[in-house]
Amino acid sequence: MTGEGRPEPVLSDMRGLFLVLLFFAELAAWAAIGVSAYLMAGNGWRRALVAGGVVVVTLVLWGLLASPKSVAPRPVKLVVQLVVFAAAVAGLLIVGHVRFAGLLTGLIVTAAIGERVTRPRDVTGN
Repeated sequence: MTGEGRPEPVLSDMRGLFLVLLFFAELAAWAAIGVSAYLMAGNGWRRALVAGGVVVVTLVLWGLLASPKSVAPRPVKLVVQLVVFAAAVAGLLIVGHVRFAGLLTGLIVTAAIGERVTRPRDVTGN
């Protein structure tokens, strides 16, 4: 922290990187949910319909409850984010994509911790 209550310049620069990583983690989680739903659904046209439906429901819930512009309380946002990220990783594990599940977990954890560490604090230190 500098004397005027502004974040250190290095942390400000890193914050942008972690926000981009967090956005990519969200995109990857939504894609993983779609792929997992597709691979777990039945044969034929139902596969695409189920996968598309699951992704649409996930995106609508995310937009309403977990997006930065959502008016939902912070605990609700955190729970929805946790459920979506956990569902993405669990889905990949269930369909046998263990390496992708590990990579996605690493991306999510790195991005979330980095975003939290570089989050600007107000003058009171919160």
